[in-house]
This record gives sequence, structure tokens and C-alpha cells, in this order.
Amino acid sequence: MNKKNINKWFVIIILAVFTITYIVPKPVVFAQEQANNAAENLVSEEFQKSIENVGANIAIIDSYAQYIKTKQLPKLDDLQSIDNSLKNHMQNNLKEAKDNANQWFDQVKPDMRLSIQQTIDFNTTFQHHHENIVAAIDKKDAKKLQSEIEQLYEHISASNKQVDYLIENLITFRNNMNKDVTSFKNNANQLQINLATTNADIPLMRKQIAYYNDVINAANGKIAAGSLLCATGILCLAGGPMIKNAVDEKNDAEEQIANLEAKISGIEKEIAVLTDIQSKFTNMASTIDKAITSLQSMSNNWHIMGAKYNNLLDNVSVMEEQDFELLKEDLQIAKQSWNQLKQFADAINQGLNQNDVLDSAK
Repeated sequence: MNKKNINKWFVIIILAVFTITYIVPKPVVFAQEQANNAAENLVSEEFQKSIENVGANIAIIDSYAQYIKTKQLPKLDDLQSIDNSLKNHMQNNLKEAKDNANQWFDQVKPDMRLSIQQTIDFNTTFQHHHENIVAAIDKKDAKKLQSEIEQLYEHISASNKQVDYLIENLITFRNNMNKDVTSFKNNANQLQINLATTNADIPLMRKQIAYYNDVINAANGKIAAGSLLCATGILCLAGGPMIKNAVDEKNDAEEQIANLEAKISGIEKEIAVLTDIQSKFTNMASTIDKAITSLQSMSNNWHIMGAKYNNLLDNVSVMEEQDFELLKEDLQIAKQSWNQLKQFADAINQGLNQNDVLDSAK
């Protein structure tokens, strides 16, 4: 698949991740008169934003990992003036970059997507318990009510623990990748020093490729930010032009790199490809940091929601009849919110599934 097609599917996925927030209503807010109710806000209002960020980070990392995975690695045969030790180190760095890309697709990405699937699964759980809780309130069955709320709390705690486990694995992946990125950078810098005495064009060429990759990285962020503006109700008056300009910047930068590689051969060609892989590998690692932050936000949301249900458990025994009626209203709002979050998470999954189909076709 050529770079223009890669850019096309990347933009489609990012737009699917963000603009769905404009299509799917935001979680229902509570009535003002319920502002001081102990059971208020049983769904975190930040949950949807966490899902957005997780989905966006997956799509951005995909764009880097797919390039590294499918790019033919230079054999470095033309680096005859470089000692075999450094050449072997560089070949190992290239292999490590590809190994990290494969690990992303085979292990890390599926794990991250589990955090989105959790939202869908919990909606099913919540809808079931909601019916039982309402029935318990109507029958004034305090024991049944306590049991149902406890089960919901246990599901929330289990979801929280699973996300925390994913975070630990992602941190391990990030730390190992950062070691590979540092090794790649150090060896590439040493390679440039060794070659600069015989080819003065190489340092400038490496700077050009690094610059274009910085443009691509910045454009990815602008595409995401512009899509978010569309999603927050500005109707793309600001976000639309931002997306278009960023896509143009990204396409132009990729084209500049391709043109540069097409005009050169031999050592320069191998160094150009090596530098491009190094830059995208570095940007992939930096996006992993953002992915960790997005998962931590999701973990925080599960934790906050768990604390609210735990607080509800503590207050069930002292609630009066009017409190139970307010609880029914709050639970009805939470029921609608979870349905909307499920729709949102389904849409994110659908966009990421389209991404997977494109990956498998390459």
C-alpha cells in the first residue's frame, strides 16, 4: 500500500474515533435538584473522553508500527567503510524496531482494545443488575438491593484491576522499547560521525528526514485535535480546516521523504531508510507514553465510579423512602449513559476493525 493510501486510512480511523462523539449523545447529565444526592453521577462523565483517547492512540501507533513492520530493511551492504561491529549493532537496531512493531500488533494492541471492550461488556452487566435493583426497590427488599449493588461494585473493581494490569504491561513494553530507541539513536549518531568525513551530505539528509517526521508527528496530533473540535459541537468550523491542513502537511512530508529516497542510491539510500525508520520508531515510543496516560485516565474513571458505588453501599442501610425513589431516577440516568457509552465504544471498535482489515490486506 502506498503512502497516500496509508494516510487515507489513518485519517479515516482518527475521524471515526473522534467525530462519533458528535453523533452519539454525551452521557445524560443529572437534574440540578439532584446535585447533592449521595448516589448522584453513577457514571463518570470523563469515561467517554478516556475511550476517545485510547482509540486515537491505538490508531496513531498503528500508523507508525505498520510502516516499520512492512518497510524493507536496508541490508547496509554499501557501508563498507564502517566496521562490522557498528554495522551489526545497526542491523540489530533495525530488527528490534520491527520486533517492537510486531509485538504491538500481536500482543499490546489487542490488550489495549480489551479496555474498550470492557465498557461494552459492563453495559450488559449493568442493564441486568439495573432491572434487579429497581425490582428490589419496588418490593422494598433491602437484602436483595444490597446484594445487587455489591455485585455491580465487584464488577467495577474487577474492570479497574484489569485496566491496571494492562497499564503495567504497557509500561513494561514502553520501557523495553525506550531502551531500543536509545540504542538505535546512539548507534545512528555514531554512524553519522563515521560517515561525515567521507560524505558531507549525510548529516543534512538525516536532518531533513528527521524534520519531515517531526512534521508528520505534529500533523497526527493536529488531525486528532481537529477531530475533537468537531466532536465537541463546534460543527467543524474550527476543526475541519485544522484537519484538512494537517492532512496536507502529513501528505506533503511523506511525499518529501519518498522523493528524497527516490533521488539517491548506495550509502545515502540506506542511511535515508534507516533514518526514516529510526524517526518513526522514536515517535511510536512517544505515543506509547500517551497511550499509558489514556489508560491511566480510564483506570481513574473505574476507580471513581467504584468509590461512588461503595459510598452507595455504605448509605443503603440509612436511606429513607424518598432516597430510594431518587436512586431509581439516578439509576435510570446511568442506564441511559451506559447505553450511550456502549454505542460510542462500538463505534470506536468498528473504526479500529476497519484498520485491522487494511493491515491484513497489506
